[in-house]
Amino acid sequence: MMKNNKENSLDIMLFAQRLIAAAAFLFLTIGETLHFNAFVQNAIDLSLPYPHLLGLILIMLGFLCPLCILTGIMFRAASFVMAAVTVAGGIIFFAGDFNKVNVVGCVLALALLAGFIFYGPGAISLSSILKDKKNKNTKKRLPIH
Repeated sequence: MMKNNKENSLDIMLFAQRLIAAAAFLFLTIGETLHFNAFVQNAIDLSLPYPHLLGLILIMLGFLCPLCILTGIMFRAASFVMAAVTVAGGIIFFAGDFNKVNVVGCVLALALLAGFIFYGPGAISLSSILKDKKNKNTKKRLPIH
């Protein structure tokens, strides 16, 4: 089935958004990793339990989820988890420093992730490719009556 130009443009736009968003989230996670002690100290200052473990979990999710978003594997789940990580990371990392730039950055990231959750990964993603491949294999196995 051929797609029209609007559908192709939407798929290309969704891919470009995924690429840019994944790069931005990975950049932020690298920053949190490089400033891990400050991240943990902010968690301690907020009296959060297990601040080192919490920091490690947020950083691991900060690397894993953008990679899932980039490839389109478990896309909506990764986008939802990344939204939670963005809120948690924003609260912990910017503890006591809630300026406009930090708040706007978190809100813009949440807006982008909400769009991801709503629209999905598009046709240029591994999940779409695997789904198409599965559908072709299923059609080949159907008995002809």
